[in-house]
Amino acid sequence: MVIVDIFVPSLDKTYNFMLDENSKVEMLMVEVIEMIDNREGLISSYAEGNFALCDRDKEIVLDPNKKLGEQGIETSANLVLV
Repeated sequence: MVIVDIFVPSLDKTYNFMLDENSKVEMLMVEVIEMIDNREGLISSYAEGNFALCDRDKEIVLDPNKKLGEQGIETSANLVLV
C-alpha cells in the first residue's frame, strides 16, 4: 500500500488516499472516483478514456493498463485526476 495525495482540479481539492500499488491504475481510478463522488455528493461515471491519473512530479500520464507500482508510484506521490 502507498499513501498518495490526489488533486482534482475540477473541484480544486486534494484528497489523501491509501492505494494498492499492485492494482491496475484503471481499477484504482474507478474506486477513487466513486469515493470522491460519495464524499462530495456528486454523480460521475467512469468511462474508459474520460479520466486520466497523472504524476505531478514526473509530469507523466499513468498508463491505466499497468499497475501503480510498475510506474514508480511510491508513498508521498502527488497525483492529479483529470
